[in-house]
Amino acid sequence: MEQIINIQKIEAKTTKAGQPMWTLTTDIGKLSVFKNEELVKNLVLGQSYNAEIIENNGYKNLMKINGKAKDNFVPASQIDRDGQIKQKRFDSASFAISYAVRLVEAGKVDIKDLNAKAKELLSLYEEMLDMVAVQKVV
Repeated sequence: MEQIINIQKIEAKTTKAGQPMWTLTTDIGKLSVFKNEELVKNLVLGQSYNAEIIENNGYKNLMKINGKAKDNFVPASQIDRDGQIKQKRFDSASFAISYAVRLVEAGKVDIKDLNAKAKELLSLYEEMLDMVAVQKVV
């Protein structure tokens, strides 16, 4: 499936079998790349790409890059309610944590479940935002 991704971090790793692999942190979550150093070598942090991604057993693998994403495209998860580009995951995480704390204060969630509830809310919030792609006004 082709998706637009924004590369935030690249980590070189080795599989249990001793093969090279890389983990990419992106705006849609973590992606794995196996045995394709050439692909990883050409990625630039902060750049958005049209990427072919395959999901297998809950893991997402980057298979191919089909070029850079258009400059005027901004994923919905990077747009706030006023149409402004925001600080990606940090803002979403702050929102989810704040809401989870309010649920604890209201007695709807136990304090020991605060972390799990915040993660659940963050995941749900980002999933909803990513359902729609938004064109940035140029």
